[in-house]
Amino acid sequence: MHKDKDKEFRDTVHGYVTVPSSYCEAFVDTEIFQRLRHIEQTSARPLYPSAHHDRFSHSLGVYHLGRLAFDCLKRNTSPTLLKNFNWKKYEHTFLIACLLHDCGHAPFSHIFQGCYNRCDKAKELLLKLACREFRRDYEYVEPQSHEIVSAVILLKKFAGVMKGRRFDGVEADSMLAVRMITGCIHAPADTKKKQVENCLVRLLNGPAIDVDKLDYAIRDSWASGVDNIRIDVRRLLSGLEIVPRAGTLVLAFHKSALSVVENVAVQRNYLYTWVYKHHTVCYHQRLLTKTIDSLARVVFSRSPHRFLDRLFSIEALLQPVKLKHDIVYLPTDGDLIHLVKKYKDRIAESKEFLSRQPESVPLWKTFAEYDHFFKDVSEKTRLRIYNSAERILSARQGTALARKFFVLDAEPELARIRNAELFIVIDGDTVSYTDIFREDRATDKCFFYCFIPKEFKNKKKLFLKKLQDLAR
Repeated sequence: MHKDKDKEFRDTVHGYVTVPSSYCEAFVDTEIFQRLRHIEQTSARPLYPSAHHDRFSHSLGVYHLGRLAFDCLKRNTSPTLLKNFNWKKYEHTFLIACLLHDCGHAPFSHIFQGCYNRCDKAKELLLKLACREFRRDYEYVEPQSHEIVSAVILLKKFAGVMKGRRFDGVEADSMLAVRMITGCIHAPADTKKKQVENCLVRLLNGPAIDVDKLDYAIRDSWASGVDNIRIDVRRLLSGLEIVPRAGTLVLAFHKSALSVVENVAVQRNYLYTWVYKHHTVCYHQRLLTKTIDSLARVVFSRSPHRFLDRLFSIEALLQPVKLKHDIVYLPTDGDLIHLVKKYKDRIAESKEFLSRQPESVPLWKTFAEYDHFFKDVSEKTRLRIYNSAERILSARQGTALARKFFVLDAEPELARIRNAELFIVIDGDTVSYTDIFREDRATDKCFFYCFIPKEFKNKKKLFLKKLQDLAR
């Protein structure tokens, strides 16, 4: 694929990840990308102490899976479908987007990402930098805050490199890379070129399965040490192709990957249910948030929002920013912990945060316990309990005790694949995944296998039709 020499990174999840030296020079070996070594991938370490992995290794992993996926996509897609198609230009744009998709992540990842886009300030900057067509299509998407910041960083720091430097003789497209990072598809996709670009956007940031979700599902499971379902990446990606459906082009998986497709959704849901939304993880996320809020009030007593706006700002990712008596540049997890330790005597939560000795315990620890306790209670009533619990539990308690009563929303973001979000190719037909696996399917429905002689395999549809006729 690449003419220049590849550099190898030894990855605990994927083995050796090879990256072109030109990519390393232009993107990886930069301050903004190296900062990701010091940004925790998840907040699971209070629960799983060995889950010490970062956004740097994740970004390399997404690049690796993106490279595999693109190679399979190019190999499997029918040449007659995309005649004289410039795969090389799209390949470099896609792989660069894979590398840079998380370059704007906040310290401690998702916990503080919303601070960057307070009052839509990051969004406004992105739209100011973007082209008119992107601004029009942006109305139909809702990117996460870190995706918006990553897109801004790409345009401010790397767009010039992508335009001025040719990779394998082609120029990467920075605005298309921004679409890939933010999930902003062309709407409408009225040309074949736009339809292919939409497929690549969804391959990095899609509603169902993409290389970003695939890497973090595998990596977070490995780092946490949870023993759940294994995802056969090569079997999954080897069935990837672009196919026509309903007057457009879509990403689809061959039927041979069906079992793996199912496993991806199951593993992701396992992580959200038992890791990301574990009561210990949720507790310490809240504790960290309150600790930083207290830090802001200590540093800027009259206007704590100024502290947060400066610390969690795009400016601090590009140049040193003054925080009253401190200076922050390329802020990381360690920078926040340093500030907490510096002002620990004035931060009420610092001892609990630094010692990891929780001051509150849950009434129940799993959804099963919760559901058992409220099994005959309607959803409407459960919502009323949620809204009233903190006030009721803390009533008649002193101030010191009252603050230890609180309610946390812990509903997991379960993967629910909807119609027209994921497609499977079965014997030349492209069908929606939801037509095969329905949300309400029952395990006690009739199921059986039918076998036919090998020499009649070219007549499968004929035999299938006979069985279908029996149902009429």
